[in-house]
Amino acid sequence: MKSLENYILENRDSFDTREPAAGHLHRFERRMKAQNRPVLSRYLVPAMKVAAIFVLALFSSLWLIDNFFSPSLTPQGVSLSDVSPELMEVEVFYTSLIDEQYSQIKAIDLSSEDAHKEIMLRELEEMNSVYKTLQEDLKSNPHNERIIHAMIQYYQMKTDVMAQILEQLKELESNKPKTNNDENFEI
Repeated sequence: MKSLENYILENRDSFDTREPAAGHLHRFERRMKAQNRPVLSRYLVPAMKVAAIFVLALFSSLWLIDNFFSPSLTPQGVSLSDVSPELMEVEVFYTSLIDEQYSQIKAIDLSSEDAHKEIMLRELEEMNSVYKTLQEDLKSNPHNERIIHAMIQYYQMKTDVMAQILEQLKELESNKPKTNNDENFEI
């Protein structure tokens, strides 16, 4: 490297003897301006490609989260509380009433009639499939009055059915023969 540098320094005069061709400065200036224009596009195009990939990845991940990894959202459909605040009050009233009746049914002790009690509880659970269908329908038509009315009727019917079951179970419980350990004791 030193020898090349020494050669240039020693022969500097011979390198300075030639002048550039005519119009060289004009062409050089034009090329410089042309290089300055693509600087923006040279960095802008790759940046826009990266931004487009980022936006695509973001929307894809949001879609995946919404459709596959969101257990807090109701996968069955929309509930009445999602439609309006008034309907939320109706839904809260009926669900609390149903929960209370359900806990009363489970609390009744019918050791000899447990099979009947389990059948009734299973039937109540099967009634929920009707409600899930209504939820799906409400999801596709959120302000359809017929669907909303059908959901309210479902709640009314379920509370009526549960009240009847509760009465029957209480009647069975009251008619159940009471066994007293003192009566069965032999001397």
